[in-house]
Amino acid sequence: MSLLSAEFFSEVKKYPKEELKQFFGNDAGVTMFLEAESEFNFLTDNIIANTMEPLDSEMFDQPEQKLRARKNARDIKKQILKLVRIFQSNKALMDRAEKEIKVPGKQASSGNDI
Repeated sequence: MSLLSAEFFSEVKKYPKEELKQFFGNDAGVTMFLEAESEFNFLTDNIIANTMEPLDSEMFDQPEQKLRARKNARDIKKQILKLVRIFQSNKALMDRAEKEIKVPGKQASSGNDI
């Protein structure tokens, strides 16, 4: 699961959606773009005072905060599961993602990591 990490999506966020669609196809490209956005939003929607809060936490001051955190968590789960299915069914696409999206400090994988 090392390919689908926060560091990976931090690098994905640097690419425009159209470029991701061109590299990886419409389905994978759009999903990667959306997941990069969700991972970026996670820092503001799901973390309070440097702590990841449970979705039912009283630390969320406003109902809108709790709603955004729940939606973001739901989106992340949905998008990651979709990307796992896409990459498991298309190893060439997974290899292309590892080649095109350079994660600083990441060593070459054994080929089985998603």
